[in-house]
Amino acid sequence: MIAVASADHQAAEKIVSGDIVNDHAPVYVVEMTGGPFTAKNASVPPGAATPQGNVLTLTVNALTFGVTDVSLTSNVPDLTQISSDVVDLAQ
Repeated sequence: MIAVASADHQAAEKIVSGDIVNDHAPVYVVEMTGGPFTAKNASVPPGAATPQGNVLTLTVNALTFGVTDVSLTSNVPDLTQISSDVVDLAQ
C-alpha cells in the first residue's frame, strides 16, 4: 500500500484513472495492490459481473478526509507522475 499527496485533484485523477474532475482541491491518493479485490456493493446492470481487480485506488480530499474517487482495475497507476514523494504505508 502506497500513497502520495497532490495539490490538485484534477491533475491527480487524470493520472490515476484518466477521468476529468471539475475541482482542484488537494488530495491524497492511496494505492493498494494484491487482491483480487471485489466491489460487492457495486451497482451493476442485471447479468453483469461484479467489478474485480488487483489494484484498488482511493482518492481522498486532504481537507475533509472524505473519499472522492474509487478505482478498481488491473492496471497499476504510476503515482510518481503525481509526485516523487511516494510513501510506503506498509512500513
